[in-house]
Amino acid sequence: MGAVRMGLPQLTVLTMVWLAVRGLISAVLAFNWRSSRAARTLLLVRGAADLALSIALVAGVSVAQIAFILFGGTPAMAIGFLVIIAISFGIAGVGLVTIAIAERAWEQRQLAQR
Repeated sequence: MGAVRMGLPQLTVLTMVWLAVRGLISAVLAFNWRSSRAARTLLLVRGAADLALSIALVAGVSVAQIAFILFGGTPAMAIGFLVIIAISFGIAGVGLVTIAIAERAWEQRQLAQR
């Protein structure tokens, strides 16, 4: 909760809650998924990553500290961190589209079997 001490309590708490809820929803969906193993795995990995980030923030590790641990204290750190964030959003979007396509194909196979 280091960010709370720095004067960012609303944003920090909101981010922790958002990550925890999104991680739990993704994990529950992954365990209840019936059709595609790839979609289940993607949801489980996404849920675990969100929960891990939420736990790190609750423990007091700031996002800046996570970036410093991953990339070091160089000017390239900021660029690397922004690239990782952009890649993360891209992968999440591609993953959701992949899940939608897999689900559509699965539903069509289920309808054809009836």
